[in-house]
Amino acid sequence: MSVYTYHFLEALQGAANQPGDKVVRVSHLMNYLGKTVPQSANKLGKEQTPFFDFATEDFPVALLRGGKGLPQEGWDNVKTEAQENIRSISNQVNNGVGIVGDRNVGFNIGTAGNITFGDISSG
Repeated sequence: MSVYTYHFLEALQGAANQPGDKVVRVSHLMNYLGKTVPQSANKLGKEQTPFFDFATEDFPVALLRGGKGLPQEGWDNVKTEAQENIRSISNQVNNGVGIVGDRNVGFNIGTAGNITFGDISSG
């Protein structure tokens, strides 16, 4: 898993959010990735800087914790659980558990249910 992907999955689980937030917005993703990806890449002796061309309104992209929201204790309270979810996703992909076919990829992510990224086309 790339540095970007790892931090993207963290952000989708609330790493960039404030206690009590119920959704992840595009701006949360951009701010978090813009800060954490370069830091992590630097620790690995690499350089990586995400670039975002954002010319639309800020909109929600995910519900936090199934709509329950980030607890009042914040990200630190759920960080360990989120990191375990990320490891699980990575292990499933590495073990070929993901469902792949005709440009559709699905992963079963524990209690989050089945998440499908469909119709990803390059043309």
